[in-house]
Amino acid sequence: MRTAHDGNYIYVFVDYLSDIFKDKGADRAIVCIGDPIHNKIANENDYCFLVTLGNNSPIVLQGGSPVAISGNFKKISNTEFVGIGAMSDNADRYTPVPHTSYEFKIPLELIGRNNEYSFYLSVYDYHRNVANTWPRDITLENNFIIPSPIYWGTFYSPDSSLPEFHFLYFVFFVPFLLIVILRMQKECKLVIS
Repeated sequence: MRTAHDGNYIYVFVDYLSDIFKDKGADRAIVCIGDPIHNKIANENDYCFLVTLGNNSPIVLQGGSPVAISGNFKKISNTEFVGIGAMSDNADRYTPVPHTSYEFKIPLELIGRNNEYSFYLSVYDYHRNVANTWPRDITLENNFIIPSPIYWGTFYSPDSSLPEFHFLYFVFFVPFLLIVILRMQKECKLVIS
């Protein structure tokens, strides 16, 4: 798994190296991101993003549903989320053997900007009927259940550790830097003379 971030999105890339069978419509990956509080029941700040291999219709689930059988998640529509599941090709940087991979483009507008999030990942291999999860120690009743957020791990956001510099900062910083450099050059010339 690899993650990245820009001003408006968190990107998650899941490269499932051991799944080499193309089970279109059956293999899938789920990424869940929620508020940093690991609640027993999913609330409206908890989201899960489901991508199925070969399907162009990713699903967004939001917590807060009163229906316990669904893990307290309900399906919502969100046009900003992009999810793709496909087979890699021989140009993959990790292995030349084709395998399933999943990409998620998750809007920060939906999940909010936080220093940390609760985080869960599940990748299901239909051919072997196995779901691999992160955190690893989660035991699933079946491969289609999303566990309670109390069992999710923690994802630390680069949002606060890598501040974004807006244009306004450069408007003030560049002239200040130029003044300092010119002043230092002028003082340097006076000392030499």
